[in-house]
Amino acid sequence: MKRRNFIKKAGIASAGILSTNSLFSSISKSNISPNNTVNIGVIGTGSRGAGLTSMINRIEGINVIAASDTIPFRLESGIKKANTKAKGYKNYKALLDHKDVDAVIVATPFNTHSKIAIDALDAGKHVYCE
Repeated sequence: MKRRNFIKKAGIASAGILSTNSLFSSISKSNISPNNTVNIGVIGTGSRGAGLTSMINRIEGINVIAASDTIPFRLESGIKKANTKAKGYKNYKALLDHKDVDAVIVATPFNTHSKIAIDALDAGKHVYCE
């Protein structure tokens, strides 16, 4: 299997996993918003983060409401991909302070995943590392 096909299929599978009822039932026991909508923050809005944002837009009950990236043009591009009026942050820690964000997708370079994931968990967010 070619790398590009693997990445596409993995992304589609990831979106499917996010939309399963078992995930919603486990998330609903925590700090989920009262309207049963999962609000997502995307940390890293390059090709993977923006691509996942486009996929999430098609899943009912999940909204991308925040995005973070250190590169301004990528942040703007990632915000534009969201169906909602997503708020942009240069620093991911400010995104983690957003009280309406229930979960985050970490789509940054691999060497930054652990620090961001730990910070997100400490902030009480659910985490998916891409």
